[in-house]
Amino acid sequence: VLILFGVVATLLIWTCFFVCKERVPPAAHPKGNPLADVKVLFATRAWLCLAVGGLLAFSVLLLPVGNAIYYMSYVAERPDHIPVYLVLSGASMMLAAIVSGVMTKFFCKRAVWRAGSFGAVIALASVYFIDPQNLPLLYVVTVIANLCVGVTVPINFAMASDVADLIELQHRRRMPGMVFSGL
Repeated sequence: VLILFGVVATLLIWTCFFVCKERVPPAAHPKGNPLADVKVLFATRAWLCLAVGGLLAFSVLLLPVGNAIYYMSYVAERPDHIPVYLVLSGASMMLAAIVSGVMTKFFCKRAVWRAGSFGAVIALASVYFIDPQNLPLLYVVTVIANLCVGVTVPINFAMASDVADLIELQHRRRMPGMVFSGL
């Protein structure tokens, strides 16, 4: 059954490829110079802010997951709660990514990103003051922190396209690939 599905899918993709025609001609742009493009990136304040903010956001996103194993095993001495912690983290992060699109319809992307980052820092810093045996409070703070961080992740990529447009407007260079790959 899967082989048949694969063959049919391949034939349909080939049909689309050979039947569809490009109707919008690509814009004529001068051939790019990667070194000049990197210089433009580092000369653009918006891209620098986004790159540093993205690095911090992804650090806040990934470090608690790695620290959870250590914290639950050696600080709280409850390694049996590691799966619960990780499931709550992942679920709250996914929920936040869904809510992120709705929030940016009502509020500025930058404001939502800043509020999410600030909320995550406050929530994660508060873990230091929580009694390691108080796991319900730790779970609540974890969910709050991941809701805050999860909102920022899709916004980071949405703002990257805005930065690519800004670079094109200011420097007359179209380089969305460099903008996204630099993040």
